Amino acid sequence: TETELKKRGAHYVAGTNWAEHIVVDGNLITGQNPGSSAGVAKAVLNTNDLSTNQICSIIIIISLLIKAAK
Repeated sequence: TETELKKRGAHYVAGTNWAEHIVVDGNLITGQNPGSSAGVAKAVLNTNDLSTNQICSIIIIISLLIKAAK
């Protein structure tokens, strides 16, 4: 995936394996792995451009990721 993204001109950033790593770029908020879930949640809650429904959907997804990581 990294090679293909770079080949297509993407700016690919990766952190240490299984360490928390969050990237915020405009409206895109992403975490590298389930260990990043709490940081992604904080970044989402600090975003003022999201509706309540969008935030609830994201929180549900993050909860599922945390559960899967256990």
